[in-house]
Amino acid sequence: MHWNYGPMGFGWLDWIFVAIVILVFLGGLTAVVLTIARRTPPQHRPRAPLDVLAERFARSEIDEEEYLARRTTLRETE
Repeated sequence: MHWNYGPMGFGWLDWIFVAIVILVFLGGLTAVVLTIARRTPPQHRPRAPLDVLAERFARSEIDEEEYLARRTTLRETE
């Protein structure tokens, strides 16, 4: 069986059509991946206020007096 593609194979309209189909496919695939990535919740747990306070004290951002006062306040509000 002989397929008649002309002397040069596919015509230029065929190549444009193929290029458009590929671009639409890749655009759709990108949209799906981005949608899934945006809707997936982060895997880390939220940090507790006492943990944040302890980290600040460990980095010397606050002194011991302020750390103890804030820790007492946080424990009273729980």
